[in-house]
Amino acid sequence: HYSDHIEASSPNISPLIEFASTGGVALTATEKMQVKEFLKSLSDPEFINNPAFSSPF
Repeated sequence: HYSDHIEASSPNISPLIEFASTGGVALTATEKMQVKEFLKSLSDPEFINNPAFSSPF
């Protein structure tokens, strides 16, 4: 998503994103896989589906 086809002229791109003008973040296939695996580690289906943590309302 952030490694390809970044439109630097888009009004939705923050000027603080320095890599936008170069077309994205240069990640290797291994780095992309590592980012995906890290993001997967942040989810906890057991916690999300536990009724003890459901809405208090």
